[in-house]
Amino acid sequence: MKTLDQFETFLRDNIQTTIEEANNNSDCPGYGILMPNYSINTMDIRNESIEDSYKLCFIMDEIEQEFNVSISVSDYDDLVIMTEKYSD
Repeated sequence: MKTLDQFETFLRDNIQTTIEEANNNSDCPGYGILMPNYSINTMDIRNESIEDSYKLCFIMDEIEQEFNVSISVSDYDDLVIMTEKYSD
């Protein structure tokens, strides 16, 4: 991802499918990978400016609220979602 707009478009284009896959995940219900290799894929954005790094977080917060999911970066550096079906 080279720009914040591309990042947001990617998330919005893929969130519904990822939610469906997460809710049907038989290994870990409610858990899905939205973007593998998050750090590598957002390096250009995060290195651009501190302001862009904050905007990146703001976009993810908006997506979380809009689609009622939790978004985080996994230990394996994947951007993952947890839906209402997720339980530890």
